[in-house]
Amino acid sequence: PALASLPLPVDRLSALAVGRSGGAMRVTVPASLEVDEPVVLRLSGSDALGIVWGHLVVDVKPFARATVVIEHTGSAQYAEHLSVVVGDGASLRLVHVQAWDDDAVHSAHVAVRVGRDATFRSLQASIGGSAVRVLETVEYAGTGGDAELLGVFFSTAGQHLEHRMFV
Repeated sequence: PALASLPLPVDRLSALAVGRSGGAMRVTVPASLEVDEPVVLRLSGSDALGIVWGHLVVDVKPFARATVVIEHTGSAQYAEHLSVVVGDGASLRLVHVQAWDDDAVHSAHVAVRVGRDATFRSLQASIGGSAVRVLETVEYAGTGGDAELLGVFFSTAGQHLEHRMFV
């Protein structure tokens, strides 16, 4: 039931990730808490033979402040739906890094909801993988919300790295 109020997937792979993940891993920053050090989540694959479906939720409660870093490494076929909720008056800096091995395939939808007078800053960085596609969407849940979306990727021959943003 807690997942029903999250931003919805907007493409087939992220919808499948939500449906087939068996639930979500949730990281919550409690209301009014200011986290001094970055919260780092390391997701690593060991082979690219099967598809892994993942749903991660980052929930920053009202008036909280945090930086969350999500690192993807190793080999995998990973379909991800990342739900981000930034509560009223809260602030989140999200760093989403795709540093995969050369055989990895990764499709991600980062679905963000920004609350009233909340601030969201995002950096998408793709520096590895065979094929990496990151779609980032932002919706506003109240007035005064602010979002800044940044991205960088470095590719070599044979790689497909793609970043898309919709607000």
